[in-house]
Amino acid sequence: LRFAKTHDYGFSLMDMGVGGIVFSDYFALGVKRRQRSVSLYGHVMKKTIPLWILGLIRLSLVTMLNYQNPVEEYGVHWNFFFTLGCLPPIIFVLTTLPPAFVYPVVLCVHHFGLLGFMGGEDFVIQNERASDLFSANKEGLVGLPGYISIALAGLTIGQRVRPLIS
Repeated sequence: LRFAKTHDYGFSLMDMGVGGIVFSDYFALGVKRRQRSVSLYGHVMKKTIPLWILGLIRLSLVTMLNYQNPVEEYGVHWNFFFTLGCLPPIIFVLTTLPPAFVYPVVLCVHHFGLLGFMGGEDFVIQNERASDLFSANKEGLVGLPGYISIALAGLTIGQRVRPLIS
């Protein structure tokens, strides 16, 4: 349990691992990617669809096998595969809007504002779950802007490092 995801506050080894996976994936993409093109949309879809399929398979198996699913991690239906599957299309759209390098900071500030000053933290921490899909998966959905920030930071740093290693 020591290496499990945290339930309320702080971070754990698992949290660092999933953040590291997202950062390193987009860092590598930033180093590798030369230019934007419409063909990149095809790459985005090739990366997104398998992750959503894996998320659906995981959700189905966990439900059918009545396997333990700690809802405090991502919610009732949401899982890390869905989070990973949401990132490519969102990053694709955000990087078409200049200047993309400011988005990680702006998104982080807005996310902290949403959590700290607009009641987002209370919404996530409370144990009550409404019957709607958003409330049932509040942890995963409210955590998504953080993952987007990490991905954008990795992508931006990768793009800045690319000239140094070329």
